[in-house]
Amino acid sequence: MRGTFALALFLVPDTQYYLDDGFAVHGTYWHDDFGSDESHGCGNVTWTDGRYLFGQTAPYVADGELTTPTGQPATAIVIL
Repeated sequence: MRGTFALALFLVPDTQYYLDDGFAVHGTYWHDDFGSDESHGCGNVTWTDGRYLFGQTAPYVADGELTTPTGQPATAIVIL
């Protein structure tokens, strides 16, 4: 069933949602075959790239925190 795999993943690093329903750019620990179709709609990146992108965008998430309060301004992203 499409989409059920994503629900089974925990502790996905540096997740940045860009659409409702869970679509995000995030680090990936379950594969290293970047450039192939390995996702159900998310942008999978290496842990290093995920950490870099996460640090360049708003809202800021303090070290040791997992999230920020909702409603904060966020960095717009463009997916080509």
